[in-house]
Amino acid sequence: MLKARNDMIIVGHLAPYVLKPAGISMVAVLRRSPYELEKILKKRGYSLGKIRENLESEILGVSLYDSVKTFGRSKIVEFDTTGKTPDKTTREIMRALRKKPKPAGIDWLAMVSRRGDMQKFFEY
Repeated sequence: MLKARNDMIIVGHLAPYVLKPAGISMVAVLRRSPYELEKILKKRGYSLGKIRENLESEILGVSLYDSVKTFGRSKIVEFDTTGKTPDKTTREIMRALRKKPKPAGIDWLAMVSRRGDMQKFFEY
């Protein structure tokens, strides 16, 4: 006899504000290089202010921080979606659901700093 499962996937950057950690087995935090993200947001016609806000948030890892604060580090898995199709990212997440990988830190702030691009992404 098969046991019924109530698995579900919830998507959204507001999840840390509306979900409770109980019953959550894994939280996938999708990350993208700010360099690629900037191109995508410009192509979508976002305002300069909205682009800056999104880039700053990605570089500082705001969604990651909020997820860790709500669900705990042990439930978080980061996925770098830079240059990947949604299908490839989905396959990576499904693999992680079967065998959760060790947490890997994506550090855009260090990369931007090394490249000397802090002023490009942050207003002074």
